[in-house]
Amino acid sequence: MVNTEKCIRTFVSDDTVLHVKEALINDWPDNFGSKPPASLNLRILYLGHFLDDSATLRDSKLNPGETTVHLMIKASSTHEKEAKKDIDKAPKCTCIIL
Repeated sequence: MVNTEKCIRTFVSDDTVLHVKEALINDWPDNFGSKPPASLNLRILYLGHFLDDSATLRDSKLNPGETTVHLMIKASSTHEKEAKKDIDKAPKCTCIIL
């Protein structure tokens, strides 16, 4: 599911990525849909790279001022199991590359 909703939050450059994720979980925007169970279900994407939880925003090279990042929500294990069942039912083919 793709959601193009936005929210604006302010953090300092010494905050860790984990702190940002926990702050989002604790104050989950209403327009983002259902709240994930934990910050471990969130990934932050910036300039094509997933940010490391232990890195600071400065270490992650986020520019001071207004910066856009993308928030990815990992599916819970229940959703993963259901998706796997759907994949298992899909027609399969074999490809040989020479």
